[in-house]
Amino acid sequence: MKLTIKNQERYSRGELILRTLFGWIYIAIPHGFLLFFVGIWSSILSFVAFWIILFTARYPQSFLNFRPDSIAGH
Repeated sequence: MKLTIKNQERYSRGELILRTLFGWIYIAIPHGFLLFFVGIWSSILSFVAFWIILFTARYPQSFLNFRPDSIAGH
């Protein structure tokens, strides 16, 4: 298997400006996607934990391992 990479010797100024101004989108989209689903899961755990605490008066230890806003798990 042979990998060949063609190096672009020159970039246009317009392309460099567009990459500089809009390059953050390539990072923001996947991070936003993941943070959205982690936020949903965290909300579900908060709802379930509320009911568990209400009936048992204890916070489930296993939930502390997931919760991103918890410092007790670190």
